[in-house]
Amino acid sequence: MINKGQIISFAVVLVVILFASKLAISNGDGLQQDKNIPKEAFIAQEVVVEEPEQEPEVEIISDSTTTKEIVFITIDDGSENIKEFVLEFSTTTTVLDILQESCLTANFALESQEYEFGVIVEAINNQKNGQDSKYWLYYVNDLMPQLTPDKIQVNPNDKIDFKYTVR
Repeated sequence: MINKGQIISFAVVLVVILFASKLAISNGDGLQQDKNIPKEAFIAQEVVVEEPEQEPEVEIISDSTTTKEIVFITIDDGSENIKEFVLEFSTTTTVLDILQESCLTANFALESQEYEFGVIVEAINNQKNGQDSKYWLYYVNDLMPQLTPDKIQVNPNDKIDFKYTVR
């Protein structure tokens, strides 16, 4: 049986969520979107993280009819400059698509090369494979796939990490 206190608590939480949603909509979300990418594909938003050791706190706000599915991506250039993004999930999105949208949002140059077996990321933000014996490696949910990033479909709540590191 639900008591009066539970109903009041639920109502307060619902009001806070609705207020936060309205505030986010009225303030705009500051997104940059390439007009060549379909609107339904994904939306990127950079997440500012003050301490690289901690996981980013991401709040998902939804109305009563829809819940957005998201994908997380981190671009770690090997220094203290770690960029983290949260993107809206799409069923047609690959790891390469997510990286391209994140680089677009961060204003990073992205260089890739297409081979017979797939696309290889050659450089991100002018850090090229082979410099100082470092290479761009990527992980999906902390596992290194055996396929190129254009061949891997993302799933809701996947965590993608691109790291510039010694092999």
